[in-house]
Amino acid sequence: MRSDAARSVASDPVFWATVAAVVATWLATGPVGAVGCGPAMQALVLDAAANVANETQQDVRSALEREIEDTRLRLANTIDQLVYRSNPKNIVAREVATAKGFFVDAQTGAPRPDNILRVAGGALGVMVLFAVVRKVVR
Repeated sequence: MRSDAARSVASDPVFWATVAAVVATWLATGPVGAVGCGPAMQALVLDAAANVANETQQDVRSALEREIEDTRLRLANTIDQLVYRSNPKNIVAREVATAKGFFVDAQTGAPRPDNILRVAGGALGVMVLFAVVRKVVR
């Protein structure tokens, strides 16, 4: 399995064009002290390198196009979710469900007496407080 750096180099058209130029130069001049193989071999290597670079560029373009399309789809999905969540009817429905969930057990559907008594006791306490404050003020 190749590393990310190796994959990056393998898909880089500039890298392959540079390799082709170096090989073509080496073939034209030959190794140190040797005679080159000539312009025909050099042209063949450059042509092969150009083909590899072309194919690699097309692969990179295809990958970028796929990535752009995936990003568009994710963005469209996100916008749809935001529209759904920000719809006033949906907001009210969520809040009603939350309130019902506080007073009714979601699994059994039975009322939760402890929560009902807490809210009723708090409401009664507030009403008594208002009545006392009203009598004191008069």
